[in-house]
Amino acid sequence: LFLPCWQYDMSDHWLDLIAPVLNIAGADPGRADWLDPKRIIYDHELLLMGAGGRFLYELVDESGRTVIHECNGPAFLIIPPGVWHTCKGVVSVGIRRGWLHFDWTTGERRHDAPILTYWPGPPLEYLFRYPPSFVPRRILRGAIPNETLAFEILARAAERFNQGTPRMQATARALLLELLLYLLSDGPGASSPTPGSEEHLVKIRSALDDLSQMPFSSAASVRDALTGLGMSYDHQARMFRRAYGVTPLQYLGSKRIERAKKLLRDTTDPVAAIASRMGFADAVYFHRFFRKLAGMTPGEYRRSD
Repeated sequence: LFLPCWQYDMSDHWLDLIAPVLNIAGADPGRADWLDPKRIIYDHELLLMGAGGRFLYELVDESGRTVIHECNGPAFLIIPPGVWHTCKGVVSVGIRRGWLHFDWTTGERRHDAPILTYWPGPPLEYLFRYPPSFVPRRILRGAIPNETLAFEILARAAERFNQGTPRMQATARALLLELLLYLLSDGPGASSPTPGSEEHLVKIRSALDDLSQMPFSSAASVRDALTGLGMSYDHQARMFRRAYGVTPLQYLGSKRIERAKKLLRDTTDPVAAIASRMGFADAVYFHRFFRKLAGMTPGEYRRSD
């Protein structure tokens, strides 16, 4: 049975009940002749495919029937546990692809549970972590409204989960929840970006990313940097907040704080030296800036690692 990848129409009230737990996170560019071996997983896997890609997912349902899902990017697919499946990339060279393994709710996970079982290995059926009763019993799949936003959330979740401290790994759960709600919600607040706006959003983020790397004291103002992109600052600020949920200034602060956390985590430099390295002439101001955005002082953050 051959099914296209389509946007489903369903009530999203069940999403109020989920409390997802992240287990694995990763991403890589597509390659030629993409073919995943036949396998079965024990949790759920959220797969994201970028624009221009075409992937065929073969899944064996409970009756033993093979169902083929054709997904044309940008699209997503959630594969449940206990289902033999494989993936073939029809158009996959250079196409972004990301994955997150997760459970819908908090629960006890046995430490001896395997990640997955490849064919023809026998699966350990008693370890399958099936979805709770309120999650729809169907393959959840559909189009990604804004590929840039979806992959950005995935990248942040993967970085925190794979490289962060235990506390940072815990915050990756919030990003997973954000991504699931973004992809699966069908409420009145969900809307597609204005045609052509995604390209400009990339320009805004690029300008803000450049600012975040400059010393704090010499960085141009956010307003000046964005006005130079050809639109009014107020219009771009509204566009940015509508797409990402934060103002350009809040995004810049988030980038700076993540950079400061990395220096605190990966070096033994004194806090004052890190403040100077980031361009803060006053270490006391850096201390206040960090505490306001991170909820703790730089010293407390370093000791929490």
